[in-house]
Amino acid sequence: MRIAFLLLFLVLVGGPALAANPPPADPEERKVAAVFEQARTALEQGRGAAVVPLLSRATVDKLEAVRRAARA
Repeated sequence: MRIAFLLLFLVLVGGPALAANPPPADPEERKVAAVFEQARTALEQGRGAAVVPLLSRATVDKLEAVRRAARA
């Protein structure tokens, strides 16, 4: 369930924004975009467990907050 929610979140929130914009010029932005691409590729290939090490504690907390709000 968590992986499905993460996939939905990445596709709805991050996917269109990254696909529509040119590659970021800032080195930090490039790092974030690269991690996003790794996560999206892993999820598309059904390797949800490979995404977990890419997430920070703050990211997981934010995703959980969004999930709780969606259920409320």
